[in-house]
Amino acid sequence: MKGDPATIARFCSPDSLPKNYMKEIRDYQAKGYRVLCYCTKALSIAMASNLKEALNLSRVQVEEEGSFTFIGIVVMDNQLKGSTK
Repeated sequence: MKGDPATIARFCSPDSLPKNYMKEIRDYQAKGYRVLCYCTKALSIAMASNLKEALNLSRVQVEEEGSFTFIGIVVMDNQLKGSTK
């Protein structure tokens, strides 16, 4: 899953988040960077025993079962074009 850093933090197990996670995020954002965070989760066999079943799971089903594991931050510099007013 990808998204806003604060939202991703709510879904992740606390031990998977880097130390000073929100401070680092705020530092990048204060410098004008766009920040996206990513997390992952292994599905249990009870939820989906094959790819077809996994693809048919709703977002709510996936989000409700256990925590996600934080996997990284993407920091983007979105500069305005010279012609932008």
